[in-house]
Amino acid sequence: EIIKFEPVIVYDIKEFEQFYIEQKETVLGEVDLSKEKIKSWIQDPESLELSENFNRLLNVSRNLKETYEGERPDLTDQSRSGYSMVLASILTSYNFFTDEDIIKIMIAQPRGKLRENTPEYLIYTLKKAKGGHTPVEAEELPEEIELPKEVKLEEVSQEKLNALLEEAIPDRGFLRDYIDIFSEITDTPKSFLFWGAMTTLSTILGKNCFVDWDIRKLYPNIWSVFLAPSGFRKGT
Repeated sequence: EIIKFEPVIVYDIKEFEQFYIEQKETVLGEVDLSKEKIKSWIQDPESLELSENFNRLLNVSRNLKETYEGERPDLTDQSRSGYSMVLASILTSYNFFTDEDIIKIMIAQPRGKLRENTPEYLIYTLKKAKGGHTPVEAEELPEEIELPKEVKLEEVSQEKLNALLEEAIPDRGFLRDYIDIFSEITDTPKSFLFWGAMTTLSTILGKNCFVDWDIRKLYPNIWSVFLAPSGFRKGT
């Protein structure tokens, strides 16, 4: 901040070197939409049909819903353009939205620029959002792939597995209570009940301790995948 100015005062640019900020080049992605088409959408936003995938995600992703509705106090930029940028970035992180889908959603966004949108602004914002995501290059697979040795069911000792699981059951606490209660009303082996108890406990704690809440709601069977073999039907 320059707090004093007089004709005799001369500032050398080198005096400000400690305040230099490196400017990174903005990387822009490709957007293939005509400005005339976007302009017609802006003029008649009520007639826009939004993607079914978007409506589905809006019901399960708290982050997406709060961004769309403008309820993100954690964002530094609370302007309408700031919310548009964040929304575009979230949508481009998914691989099932077209450019047309995203532009329409940005136009309909209650916290976006609404009728103040212009085709130029929307295209630039989307290009900037797409440029911010580095595409993942596909790995080249070898011509000959060696498949792993197939494990036959009879090679797995169920007795040893049951013994290991029963040893893992704690002496007290939620897991112990869960198993004891269900042992009284079902003949399901304790090893199966152990998987069920672990799955239930993980579901209870998952919001804060495991997988992100929004992701967990998208994949309701995620705990079964992590905690139990698929054959353990009763436990999972």
